[in-house]
Amino acid sequence: MQYKNNRRNDYITTVDFMFYHENKIKQAVRERRLDSGSHAGKMTAGRSGYISDPTAQTALHELTPIRYVYVAGKKIEHPEKWLYVIRATYEHLNELQRKVAKSRYRGENYQETCCKLCVSQSTYGRIMTDTRMYAAAVAAQFGLIEIVKNINNG
Repeated sequence: MQYKNNRRNDYITTVDFMFYHENKIKQAVRERRLDSGSHAGKMTAGRSGYISDPTAQTALHELTPIRYVYVAGKKIEHPEKWLYVIRATYEHLNELQRKVAKSRYRGENYQETCCKLCVSQSTYGRIMTDTRMYAAAVAAQFGLIEIVKNINNG
């Protein structure tokens, strides 16, 4: 497939990055949740502006989405949404497709995967293309990626 300016689409590169770094993103989210310490008696955007109930404050903290984390030197905005995209993509795939995709993103060589799972290289390629496209569609649905650049800006 030919890409404009000999580059892959940025959104495919982004999707691949998220899948390759899934475990690191999960770890960063876990650490970010635990990093905040005690939340009792903190100012909030509520009517009174102050919550003295530590249980309520902890619950609010756990429900508040994390805005960003850093993974492999890159800022990942909305990491929990990206983790949902990954999970939804794997759930969408059948067993063979899931095995191929997971082996790819674990860094296994495609030739090893093809031999181990008895699939041709073209089938492997189609599975990975379908996986990426589905993940890109889910990510676009959540506003995480932009498929088409705004053509009205110039």
